[in-house]
Amino acid sequence: MAARREITKKYAREYGKADRKTKSVMLDELAEIPDQARNDVSDTN
Repeated sequence: MAARREITKKYAREYGKADRKTKSVMLDELAEIPDQARNDVSDTN
């Protein structure tokens, strides 16, 4: 769980600066992590 948190924290910093196309690619990459759905990854609530 801690490793996944580190990965998502890293992506969160980059995601804020990225353009729309890059954000889509990043979400796809994060969704490849086991137990992560793309919808869960992109949820900002």
